[in-house]
Amino acid sequence: GYRHSLCHGWASGVFSFIIENIAGIRFKNSGKTVEINPDLCGLKYMNVTLPTKYGNLNVKISDGNVYAQAPSDLEIIK
Repeated sequence: GYRHSLCHGWASGVFSFIIENIAGIRFKNSGKTVEINPDLCGLKYMNVTLPTKYGNLNVKISDGNVYAQAPSDLEIIK
């Protein structure tokens, strides 16, 4: 008798929280600029690949260092 499916949608909030708050990846300037300011909350390593309209954004965070690889049309601010 449920009007909507209950088998999806619950995870979308978790992924955006991890990307924005733990990996610290935030898009600015209509998606043309990405700011990376991680707070790993005790984690030692994180590797994130995000699809963008320009191509994949790859971010590796390890031992307090941020390594980012982005398409040429995407500006990165660390």
